Formats: sequence, C-alpha cells, structure tokens
Amino acid sequence: MPIAFDIDRRHNLVFEAHAGRVTLEEYARRTTGIVSHPDYYPGIRFLSDLTAMTGFENDPVGLMALQARLAEVLAPVTQDIFSVVIAPHPVAQKALGMIRGSWERQRIPVVYRLVADADMAADLLALPPALVHDRLDALHRRLTPPAEEGEDRLPRTG
Repeated sequence: MPIAFDIDRRHNLVFEAHAGRVTLEEYARRTTGIVSHPDYYPGIRFLSDLTAMTGFENDPVGLMALQARLAEVLAPVTQDIFSVVIAPHPVAQKALGMIRGSWERQRIPVVYRLVADADMAADLLALPPALVHDRLDALHRRLTPPAEEGEDRLPRTG
C-alpha cells in the first residue's frame, strides 16, 4: 500500500506518508481509515509527506465523485482542517493541487501549507525536527521494502 499513517493524539497530528503511484481507491481507503480510527477526532492536524510519491491517478472527475462521498463522512465539519504537506517536486505539487481543488469544491475547510522538507514542516507545526523526521522515516520504512545489500535506502525526509 503506497500510503501509511499514524495518529499522534499527544501532538494533535496525523502523520502520513505516500510512496509510489497513488490511486483514488488507495486515497479513499486512507481517508476512511483515518476518520474511522479510534484516535481520530475533528480538529486534528495533518502532516502529509509526498516526497516519495512518483505518480497519482489523474482522474479529476473520479476525484470529484470520491471527494463528494468523503465529504459526507467528514460532515459536518465545523472548523478548519489544518494540513501541512511536504511536496518537494512537481508530481507531488500537481497531486496536491488536484486534492486542494476538489476539497474547495466540496466546501470542506482545509487549510493547506505547502513546504519543501520535514524541517520546514516541523517549524510550522512547532515540533522538534527530530520527532518529525523519526515519525516520517518510520512510515516510509513501512512503505519501502528493505534495501538489498549495496542499494541505497529511501533518503531522509528533510
């Protein structure tokens, strides 16, 4: 699965990482998995790392239909959803643009902050950089099979 998440109530934050090519079905499972998780609550913040994303299902019509279904799960949203997104390359930025536009059309109040790396995300969220790196690295390890001897592992998130 190219999406992994972890909910940290202590820091009021959903950590998530995306890797490889992400489909709409996987994005839907991620969203419903988060909102049905026992530690989820309205108002929790999000930190999404798209550093390892290599592609996404580019289906604006399908995304709009999906977001309409997901909006029902999230409704009624009474406060902004604050989301910091690490999107350091054009593929990640385009994916974020599609997601952002579809939520705006659903009138779900998501406030996005785009950053280039984990250090910037930590600063924006007022968290220690080591905590953010450790949590995101752990998620990436769940998404990436162990490297063979002599191969490079996925680079650090910041």
